[in-house]
Amino acid sequence: MRVTAVMNSKGGTAKTTTAVTLAALAAQEGRRCLIVDMDKQASATKQLGGSPDNDNLIPGLLGERALASLIQPTSVDDLDLVPGSVALANPSRLVDQIGHHTLLRSALDAVDGYDWVLIDTPGDLAALTIMSLTAATDVLIPISLGTSELDEVPLIQVAISATKKRLNPHLEIAGVVVTKVPVYGRNPAVLLSPFLDQLRKDFPGKVLDTFVRQSVSAMEAHGWRRPLTVHDPDGRIVADYRAVLHALDGAQAVAHAG
Repeated sequence: MRVTAVMNSKGGTAKTTTAVTLAALAAQEGRRCLIVDMDKQASATKQLGGSPDNDNLIPGLLGERALASLIQPTSVDDLDLVPGSVALANPSRLVDQIGHHTLLRSALDAVDGYDWVLIDTPGDLAALTIMSLTAATDVLIPISLGTSELDEVPLIQVAISATKKRLNPHLEIAGVVVTKVPVYGRNPAVLLSPFLDQLRKDFPGKVLDTFVRQSVSAMEAHGWRRPLTVHDPDGRIVADYRAVLHALDGAQAVAHAG
């Protein structure tokens, strides 16, 4: 079972939109997908019509109840959700446990029937993010276009490298995708080209050739609490994400062939 952590060291990078939209598109193509919302803000849960007003996830991670018992269907066929929880704002019950970094991995080991699990991580590099990286087979990094975003790259690299070395030796970078690219006004290539050049130096062979445009539809979809594939199924941003999905599939096929 493929488990992808969608992560960045900060918020505002379209992390949740990326996780939810890719999962919805993959589900539309016939894959059984599961979103696990590990972000205390629970944006993925809200966008998929769920409620974070519960304290279920922490017992599910601690093994006090089966994580599979928390799974809920969504409005998208073949896309299910483990809802986030307001209780994640205070994860002390988790981090006080010996070996807490492996809690999510152990909980997911008992979940089956899915082709792809996507973990929406918090916008930081604290315990819940490291727990998500430890549970993952690979990591997808959305980075929004902007020079300040490049300052986060060393932090992301250290977190992934340390997790791979100490907790999850099989963790790989699935890809780096640039998000929130403006397509109006100034030629986006003027902004995008040097940004991509630097990312390709930082993540050799991992930066996807496709990007995701800035779109009002993404904000609207969050406001209406529904996936982009439902809110604007024929929109250009959905087409962007479909290209991202196929790029990730292609990269995975090449990696397995090697």
